[in-house]
Formats: sequence, structure tokens, C-alpha cells
Amino acid sequence: MDTISSLALCASDVYQDDDPAEFLKYVDKIESKNVRAMTYLYKGSQVIAFRGTRKWSMSDLITNMSVFPVYCNVMQTYVHVGFLKYTKSICPELVQKIDVSSGTIFVCGHSMGGSIALLFSYYLMSLYPDLNVTLCTFGQPRTLFKSPPKRARLTYYRISHDNDPITYIPPFYTGYIHTENHLRLNLGTSTNQSCYLWLTSILQNRHCMKSYIDIICKEL
Repeated sequence: MDTISSLALCASDVYQDDDPAEFLKYVDKIESKNVRAMTYLYKGSQVIAFRGTRKWSMSDLITNMSVFPVYCNVMQTYVHVGFLKYTKSICPELVQKIDVSSGTIFVCGHSMGGSIALLFSYYLMSLYPDLNVTLCTFGQPRTLFKSPPKRARLTYYRISHDNDPITYIPPFYTGYIHTENHLRLNLGTSTNQSCYLWLTSILQNRHCMKSYIDIICKEL
């Protein structure tokens, strides 16, 4: 569980525009026009963290709402076109910064950053088939359309809690799904996603990364 806690801190730190947190072994920052990834070191292996949706960003909002499914050759299934477009925009530069010498890579992200992390992990494994990839996402929206991706050597932890409304979109009736390997954090609340619960969750900012870190520190 120490791994999940450490990746949660990386997934939070990537949002910051100032200097990285001193307790993290920061290595580099890679940015395309709208996508940011930061790399860290954890137990001798590289960590790649992707930033999620920025507040008041029109481009991020449009990307989140671009829910038309498009076929992804690497995953051999249909995925969210907005998230795939963002992933492709940063891949060329980011791949040049990858260090696979340890044989293991950790990938993480929060919210939209979790979806980008999922898509990038499969792309990374297509380049390095023997690479051990551990993926950890927090508050990730649905990214896959109707069917899961091809099986891969991927250790995947999708972490959410019942009071995070973002994990329920796009709605299931649109055809979008989550994969397995789900770790649900316990808030001691009802799983009934009523309009009232959704509204209070948004007002209390239960989706933010700080909320996840607080829960992880208490529960794991």
C-alpha cells in the first residue's frame, strides 16, 4: 500500500505550477500544448504522472465532453476520442524521456490524467513488451467503450470512492465501461448515487486529489 500512497502524491504534485514537493524525487517535466506529465523516481524505477483536468480550461472541458468512441489499435478496442487525442499529443516527446533500465515503470494520474495514464500504459507496453508496468489511477472517468482492451502484462489499480461523481461518467448507458481491478475506498456512506449526493459531492470537492490522499492516509 506504500506504493499507492506514493503514486497518489505524484498524481497530486503534477498539478502544481511551482517547484515539486521536496519529499518527491522529481526528475523532469514534459508538456504538450494541453497535457502535462512529470517524472519521478520511486524505489529505483521511473514514475510517470499525468495531470488531470484544469479548472477553467476550455480545452480540457471540450476534451472531456468529446465522448465519441474511436478505435485504438494498441488496445484493440474503442476508447474515448478526447482522451486518446490528448494522449497522442504528448507521446512523441514523453517516450524520449522513458527510462526502462530497471525493467519496471509506474504510471499514475488523477481524473482525466488517469484516463491518459491508462492509454499511455498500453502504448508503452506496445513499445516494450517485456516491461513491467504498474498503473494507478484516482477518480478516473470511464474511458473504454463497450469492451475491455486486450490482455496485457499490466498491474492496474483503479481507485475511487462512492462520493466521487466523475467516476460515473460518461454514463453507463452511453456504452462506456470501467475495467476490473477496482479498489474502492470506504467513506462509510451510501452507494446510492442520488442527485443530492452528486450535488453535495461536487460542492464539497470530493473529486479533488487532496480528498483521495486524505482517505488513503486514513484507510491504507
